[in-house]
Amino acid sequence: MIVNSTNLHLQEAIEIFYSFNEDLVLNSLSPTYVWLDSFRNSELIPTYWFANHKDYKYLHCFHITNNRKYNISDIESSYGYGGPISNTENQEFLQAVSEEFEFWANKKNIIAEFIRFHPLIQNHCWYTGKISKNRKTIFIDLTKDLYAEYESRRVTDIKRGLERLSFEKVDSNLMLEIFPNLYTENMIDVKASKFYFFCKKYIENLISNSITDNWIIKFKEQVVSATIIIKSEISKTLEYHLSASNILGRKNKASSFMIHIIANYYKKEGYSTLYLGGGRTEEENDSLLFFKKGFSKNIKDFYIGHKIFNSEKYSEIKLLNKKTFNKNKILFYKED
Repeated sequence: MIVNSTNLHLQEAIEIFYSFNEDLVLNSLSPTYVWLDSFRNSELIPTYWFANHKDYKYLHCFHITNNRKYNISDIESSYGYGGPISNTENQEFLQAVSEEFEFWANKKNIIAEFIRFHPLIQNHCWYTGKISKNRKTIFIDLTKDLYAEYESRRVTDIKRGLERLSFEKVDSNLMLEIFPNLYTENMIDVKASKFYFFCKKYIENLISNSITDNWIIKFKEQVVSATIIIKSEISKTLEYHLSASNILGRKNKASSFMIHIIANYYKKEGYSTLYLGGGRTEEENDSLLFFKKGFSKNIKDFYIGHKIFNSEKYSEIKLLNKKTFNKNKILFYKED
């Protein structure tokens, strides 16, 4: 089977993305989000690769990073999730696409690819590289009674919030005044790694885009928590993307209250799913996963995948300065 392939411009990629079945149209996988995510790091090159054969189509959106030290390039999905979407599971087509993509990658001097697939659509099924299960993630079914889904510990948090806290869906201008500093202070408080201190330009673009909504929580007129969600009106899906709380917010269980008010608001708007994500680690007893399980028993497995396009060069780099590399990472030569 011969497939046609091309690199798309952003607008072309957006049009093709929205032509897929509505269940696949999660805006965290959209070309728009990949473009927004590129503001996170000036070295990220947003790329939209498309292949088709007759009615079969395959769209893969990702970042290319050029590594000057080793004179190579690599592929990685955006912050959060990535991976291809397709309208077919025809194995002959998917294998032909894989071969075409590998040929393209080698021409671009791309030696490896690392992808984090989206648990809600399990899009690793369209990937022909090596795949492994990473951790469990949680989503809330908004078509059901919310309080029936919550565990008693979360209900207690929410009741406390209803007594003490107020909430508001805000426009981008107000969120731009509130979120960047609140988020940075939160990352300092929790001793987050350098990676999570996102630049202001990334946050500003994210807040101002139509694929996101912005929420704040107040305690006695003081903002104590704020959240950016990614919304997908076509698939009726929400994703809890970036959130921050100060000490007063954490003391008053603002995060629990935030999840509830968002779930309740969009339930009334006809949305069907609120995706919360997983824990900080792969462990079953991860504290963040335990927190999220208090809202729902709905679990989806999160998969990661990779391909090595140039094994000779990949091995050659791995032999250099072995002690400084993170052996547990596919793109081991990159800084955390």
